[in-house]
Amino acid sequence: MISSKSLSSLAPVLTLLVIVLGAWMWALEPEKSLRWGIGMIFLPAAWISIILFQRSKACRNILEGGKQNLMLGISFAGIMLAGTFALKISQNYHIIDDSSPDRLVAVMLGAFMVVIGNALPKKLEPFGEEKCAPTQLQSLKRFAGWMFVLAGFGYAMAWLVLPDSLADKVALPILAVPVLLVIARTTWLRLVR
Repeated sequence: MISSKSLSSLAPVLTLLVIVLGAWMWALEPEKSLRWGIGMIFLPAAWISIILFQRSKACRNILEGGKQNLMLGISFAGIMLAGTFALKISQNYHIIDDSSPDRLVAVMLGAFMVVIGNALPKKLEPFGEEKCAPTQLQSLKRFAGWMFVLAGFGYAMAWLVLPDSLADKVALPILAVPVLLVIARTTWLRLVR
């Protein structure tokens, strides 16, 4: 079995793989360019967020102890996104003719978001002088945890119960809105501080 340290070290390779496979899908299905574009920029955006958080004076040490966990999360997300793109490419070349891989991958992504959201507020951080205010940090973690759980559950349920054409239109906003709320709240707390 691959150790978490080995898997987290694959984050850069998986990020590049997702970008390449996403660009391939964009070329195959340009009418869905928004979907492929979001998939392609998700992991690089996560990298940029980590770098910006590390440069923030108020929150510099938050990521120090958990950097390997963040890279592990990026690796898991990379595996899921690369798997999704690979399945879609296989469908385009008629290697796989069934739409069930779409649903399976979507439900797995939703379940992954639920697991991340459930674990997020439980991660304890030692308090130090350089840390953000402990109550604000824990409040943000709880908020993000709830939002990730709701986003993941809603996304998975949309793909489980709705027809393909409707799930394709409804699921992405269900996933994106809570994540955007977390980004907005994080940005607001950073600006206020």
